[in-house]
Amino acid sequence: MSPNPQQFIKYPKDILAWRRHVSANAWMVLTVLHDKTAGWDKTSDAISISQIQAETSLKRSNIQRALLELQIEDGPVEVISRGVKGIPVYRIRPYDLPNAGHVPNAGQVDTCLPARR
Repeated sequence: MSPNPQQFIKYPKDILAWRRHVSANAWMVLTVLHDKTAGWDKTSDAISISQIQAETSLKRSNIQRALLELQIEDGPVEVISRGVKGIPVYRIRPYDLPNAGHVPNAGQVDTCLPARR
């Protein structure tokens, strides 16, 4: 008996290749971004933090940190514009970009978030 293809999500190899270079939280956010874009046959989409929160168990601050990690130079995600109400429009870069084979700052995220107290 074959599994029902509608029960599974296929990730292209260029998306799967990023999982070795990002944290677990960043991977979770990347999969949500992929589902919200490629899952609907789009190359980019405006996706709010609340939409990501609804799909994950992550807190808002952890999502913000993960998004910063994903947007490093040569990272998997870029903001290409702002949508309605200033919501970022995300695009996932393919892994095979020049210099993407070595992600120089992977795991070293410089955040601008306030320190937790």
